[in-house]
Amino acid sequence: MLTRTLAATITLTSLAGAQATHLVGPGGYANINAALAIAASGDVVLVQPGTYPGFQVAIGVTIRAVTTGTASIMVGSTVQATQPVHLVGLDFVFLTITGSTCSLDDCRVTPHAGGGPSLNATNSRVYLNQCAVGGTGSSGVVSFFTRDGLTAVGSTIRAVGSTFRGRDPDQALSGFGGGHGIQITANSTLHGSGNSLLGGKSNSNPTVAGRALLADNTSQVWLADSTLTGGSAFSGGSQCPVDASLGRLVRCTLSPSTCAPPTIALTGALIGVERLTQPQAGAPLQVLFRAAPNEQIGVFASFALASNTFFELEQPAGLDLGSLFALDVLLADGNGVANGSWLLPPGTANQAIWLQAVTPGAVPLQLSPVTGGVVR
Repeated sequence: MLTRTLAATITLTSLAGAQATHLVGPGGYANINAALAIAASGDVVLVQPGTYPGFQVAIGVTIRAVTTGTASIMVGSTVQATQPVHLVGLDFVFLTITGSTCSLDDCRVTPHAGGGPSLNATNSRVYLNQCAVGGTGSSGVVSFFTRDGLTAVGSTIRAVGSTFRGRDPDQALSGFGGGHGIQITANSTLHGSGNSLLGGKSNSNPTVAGRALLADNTSQVWLADSTLTGGSAFSGGSQCPVDASLGRLVRCTLSPSTCAPPTIALTGALIGVERLTQPQAGAPLQVLFRAAPNEQIGVFASFALASNTFFELEQPAGLDLGSLFALDVLLADGNGVANGSWLLPPGTANQAIWLQAVTPGAVPLQLSPVTGGVVR
């Protein structure tokens, strides 16, 4: 694989301006809220291993675990900020995002006993890379409450390489169904690749088990290279995986296969993307794209996130136009696969680089979901 130097990222340090780092844990602040109280927009909060109370973010910061999966955040975290917020390597019990642009990278978000979805997004732009959302919760105990993995209202969701699971009800209580893997409503969009969506189980019959994906008739879905599995009943049988009508599911596996095909289209063109390596200073960022065989793929990069719609593009663009630049042109092989590799220079840790691809053809053009992330 040919690795190119991402020379433009050399400017990341100057673009970031003065950036302070605040340590949470031994030798630093006792909790994340204490660090946020003195942080300025653009700062970095580094969280050492431990268990911490939930926090509230109102400014654009990066909150990153020193070691992924070792910082557990209890119930009550909210993001409501006017600048983008980046969450990296953290484990949450229930997370709410309202009116914000927020990225989650290598995060786990589990449900809590009070009901509601594991991740709740309202009027927000949410970017997920290699996250796990939903499931049985940190306690491992199921409940009579039904909870979706992700609920999005009036929001734009972009997800790559992530898992979404609706919660199961308590098997001992009759008449309860499972949560949906993802539920989107009120003109939301879901644009993803390489994801796994699973509906929660039912303790009565399959018709009340959770779907992998539920979208109302105002919301659009573009999913590629993903697996969608309907929830099953404890006594046997499974729910159909998808209830959605606008958009496309391409190169996806739907289970059970005995269900009637969903209303949403199952063929057409979509660009898939898979992040093969995490962004690491001094190391190559490797990304795999899937498109039509022998198709050209243009790759763009930006240092910031934004959501823009253009009539020439079918999916919303996810990169900030102010720092947008053309990164590369790749050619898919006979199987439709193209690999890109770009070296991130040393000294770029805690900066962010985001990638999105486009394929030529008839308008509207196809965009990939956004990948990349905060450089470690």
